[in-house]
Amino acid sequence: MDGIELRGAIRRHAAGRVVAMLGDLPPLVKWLAKRDRSGQPLPAISKRRILLRAAKRAGISTIVETGTFFGDTTYAFAKRGFTVKSVEVEPRLAALARRRFQGFDNVEIVTGDSGQKMPSIIASLGGARTLFWLDGHFSGGPTGRGESDTPIEKEIDAILLNAAPGSLVYVDDARCFGTLPGYPSLVELNTRLSQHDVSEVHKDGDIIVFSVPQRKPSE
Repeated sequence: MDGIELRGAIRRHAAGRVVAMLGDLPPLVKWLAKRDRSGQPLPAISKRRILLRAAKRAGISTIVETGTFFGDTTYAFAKRGFTVKSVEVEPRLAALARRRFQGFDNVEIVTGDSGQKMPSIIASLGGARTLFWLDGHFSGGPTGRGESDTPIEKEIDAILLNAAPGSLVYVDDARCFGTLPGYPSLVELNTRLSQHDVSEVHKDGDIIVFSVPQRKPSE
């Protein structure tokens, strides 16, 4: 059993999930100790807290996540009763996640490039307002790569064209925009969003946040 299999196996058991959760604490402590946190990535535990709070506040019970990885964010939502559809481009990670969530009626793991899968996933939601957590990008190590290093532009276009108005979109790693391959600049992103009549965009730490607007009658 290699490191990837081991990390997946650990998370399939209650004691292992506690170990994984404790592993989130050192990055949190390190982040809290920084004097200047501007532009710094939030610790994973803080990101999950933001997402859970946003979904509850908006009365949203459906989550679409891109970039399952080992399924820790998937689990954070699933154990609280949310319906979760999570997309993972790396087949091995998707298989591990599928094993982890056997017996969870509220979790579906989708294997594939989220830029390609997003339209069909949205069609399967039945018009439900949804929180989209977009974190599916190649970042080395065991992470997978689809058509490009990040499918973010295709994901956003599909969501704004098809998702229910009032759905929330949370995009991780704002610092990558305009600095890493495949990422548009923040100016380009804002132009793209304005073309879809998105009027309010803000950042929560290193997360870009906006919502799906009401569509014009012609749409």
